[in-house]
Amino acid sequence: MTALLSRFDALSGWKGRGALVLLGGLAVLALPPIHALPVLILSFSGLLRRVCKARNRLAAFAQGWW
Repeated sequence: MTALLSRFDALSGWKGRGALVLLGGLAVLALPPIHALPVLILSFSGLLRRVCKARNRLAAFAQGWW
């Protein structure tokens, strides 16, 4: 599990942004009519991990917004 998290943290550039888009797309599955709430927990934890590991507030905002 730590190897997967370290690989996720090491993503940068378009791969890192692609991972964020993928996590955001997975979060949409929690909306009706699918109601996949466990996926929401996984995707939010990944999104928050990336935002918390950002260099500064502007980078965190950019990762969360785009």
